[in-house]
Amino acid sequence: MARAKRDYKKLVSFLLSTRLHMILCSRAKQPILEAVVEGEKTLLTQPWEPIQDKRLKYEMTIVVPMTLDGGYETEAGRLKAPGDLAHLFQGALLDERTGAAIAEWVNGGKPVDHALELLRRAAFEAASGGSHAFKKWWNAASVRSRRKALRPDLDNLASIARAADEESARERQAEANAQQQQLEQARLDDPFGKIPIRGNGSVKPVAEDREAVAGASA
Repeated sequence: MARAKRDYKKLVSFLLSTRLHMILCSRAKQPILEAVVEGEKTLLTQPWEPIQDKRLKYEMTIVVPMTLDGGYETEAGRLKAPGDLAHLFQGALLDERTGAAIAEWVNGGKPVDHALELLRRAAFEAASGGSHAFKKWWNAASVRSRRKALRPDLDNLASIARAADEESARERQAEANAQQQQLEQARLDDPFGKIPIRGNGSVKPVAEDREAVAGASA
């Protein structure tokens, strides 16, 4: 599970670092709640919810909750669109003209600097490896002269690196806990089996250890 979360964060970081225009679609579910209406229990259907990380929508420029037959929800709390494009999502069916209007709005920005995009992608890749990996990449001779271009992304990169550190720490702790549980279970299953000797990681039979203690006391 921890590895899957880290890979997912890495994917999202990549999506945020590219300037490709993407349309993401997901499956959806319609929650059903049990409620009491006029003294009787009844089932109430709720709005459709995408099956995805709830935070992903905050990274998107436009979020359109689709319904049936090409329709979509228009409530402010459900639909997300920049103010310049809000008029495109008032309930009318989406068509080629909608896409053309969005493309015209997007093309009004600055031309894409492909060299910078490659640098940003490398930066997000390094940050996803944790603070140590990112510092090593950041201090490389090939990056030092280009740091200024990454200044707008620096806070985000640092946050990704810290999150990767925390994820790695959780994984190490989980592995240590699992090993401890295995050791404890082994001791319960066979009290006279082999136990680790602290310091060098080797093992010796419990019985031999007890005989040595008995000899020393004698």
